[in-house]
Amino acid sequence: MEIIKKIAGALQNLKWWILLILVILVDGFVGGVIRIANGTKTSSKVVGWVLLVSFILSLVSFGFGGIIGWIIRAIYIICLIADIITVVLYKKIMLFAD
Repeated sequence: MEIIKKIAGALQNLKWWILLILVILVDGFVGGVIRIANGTKTSSKVVGWVLLVSFILSLVSFGFGGIIGWIIRAIYIICLIADIITVVLYKKIMLFAD
C-alpha cells in the first residue's frame, strides 16, 4: 500500500497537462491509484480498485463478460469522462477521490 501512495503522490505533483495526457491514455491506472491512495471513503477506494483491476485486465486482454463486465465498463467510462473534465477545469482528479 505504501508504494501506491508514493505513486499517487508523484502523479499528483505532475503539471496538469501531463496529468491530463496520462488520464486520457491510462486513466484506469492513474485514476485508480489516486483514488486508492487518497480516498477516505469506502466508495472512493472501491472505485479506485475497480479502475485499477479493469486496467490490468485490459492489458492482459482478459475481460469480464455479462453484467459484471458492463458495470465495470460503465464505471470506467464515467470516471474517464469525469477525470478529463476535472483535470481540465480544476487541475486534479476529483470525482470519487475524496
